[in-house]
Amino acid sequence: MESNIYCVVSLDCFPVFSNIYSEVMYFYFLVPGFSCLETTIQLRRSIGYYMTELFVPNILIVALSWVTFWLHPLAVPGRVSLGAVTVLTMSSQGSASSLNAPKVSYVKAVDAWTLFQIIFVFAAMVEFSVVNVLARKKKDMMDVRIIYLYNNNVCFQN
Repeated sequence: MESNIYCVVSLDCFPVFSNIYSEVMYFYFLVPGFSCLETTIQLRRSIGYYMTELFVPNILIVALSWVTFWLHPLAVPGRVSLGAVTVLTMSSQGSASSLNAPKVSYVKAVDAWTLFQIIFVFAAMVEFSVVNVLARKKKDMMDVRIIYLYNNNVCFQN
């Protein structure tokens, strides 16, 4: 015997995808007269919340962290503050997304997404460190050359 239950059920992020089907089954081979109710509910996740609160802001923050690639290598305060703000924002967004999710023992897709976004932002900070060290070495080498030329009275004429 199968019966369809037509009711309006809605959860916050899960609208009901189709009708709710329930079926009463009788199992005579286990215990005589034992009955069971099987219910099937199909849900579809609404992606709008995750797009507006997680994915789009994370993409924009990662793009903002890449702005440091176009700053001058010796513009240390601007690059450091931009990198620190993006790293801290990504970590707080990751924490906020974890608060709304159920506590499970496995890694969720949102956790993997946030981890890769933090890796991209952190890689931009590492790039800044490498470029800063190389730029300072180049500047120091230029200073040594100028001092050498000055001490040896080397003059450049047109």
